Amino acid sequence: MRRVGVPLGALLLAAALACQEKLTTPVDCPELCPGQSLIIRDTVLLPLAGLDSSYAGYVSAADVPALLVSDGLAAGEARAFATFPRQSDSLTVDGLPFLYTTDSVSVTFHLVARDSTVTGVRILLHRVPPHFDTTATFTGVDTLLTPASLIDSIVVHDTLKTGTVRLLLTGDALAKLHPQDGDSGRIGLGLRVRASAPTGVRLSSLSSGGGAPTILTYAQVPTPDTTRRRQTITRVADTANYVIDAPPPPGPDTLYLGGKNGSRSILRFVVPASVKDSATVLRATLELTPAGPIKGLPGDPGTIQFR
Repeated sequence: MRRVGVPLGALLLAAALACQEKLTTPVDCPELCPGQSLIIRDTVLLPLAGLDSSYAGYVSAADVPALLVSDGLAAGEARAFATFPRQSDSLTVDGLPFLYTTDSVSVTFHLVARDSTVTGVRILLHRVPPHFDTTATFTGVDTLLTPASLIDSIVVHDTLKTGTVRLLLTGDALAKLHPQDGDSGRIGLGLRVRASAPTGVRLSSLSSGGGAPTILTYAQVPTPDTTRRRQTITRVADTANYVIDAPPPPGPDTLYLGGKNGSRSILRFVVPASVKDSATVLRATLELTPAGPIKGLPGDPGTIQFR
């Protein structure tokens, strides 16, 4: 139930100021001073049977708030992927185009949450076709994450809870990110996680407001100006999402909240006329009973919003 009227503290303050008028003027103000007429009651509102319901699809498939990657969690197995646009083979410095040589490449992600009690967390990066979109399936992504497609892994230090994690490639390892035939110069990456125990991580997505998956190329150009020879090319992912092999949703006799599609529920209650017509709600408490254990990433609590 939404709060209406003004808070109790404000009511009491208004009553005290109104009564103070009586100390300095002969005006009587009983209607402004509640006195014994203020009654506080606890009222239980009963739900309307059969009129509560759950709805899915409030979050579009392309607008996920984070990338989930998990291994062995009861909430489901999740894999993530990101695709990057084509990179030009030349750089313009002081108005002149130059071919460049690559010194190193950094692939960065932003860690939003993790279970800090699990040690030895590694995010495994795989080279995958850059054609995945919102129609991708768990099986379609997972089957491509093989030892042959592995680029390397990002070590998530045990003391790191949130922040930037990255993989730096140099020397012969740069060939793992070279454009492949048929990909039009685009790059596709697939992600899975490994650790000393079942765990998962949340990484920033394109809609997180910052920290989207990024590839940084550190290059050199043969410009006469030695101060301009070192250049950085930034490629931000144009697609980033995750797929999950989650347990099936509960039956129709259970309200379901959350999930990748952002399921929401509507509850309807009987509100007595005495509450609607002549009462001010000071505080409302909604009690819900979980139908079972709430599955998720340990150490990463979720929240329920009521409107």
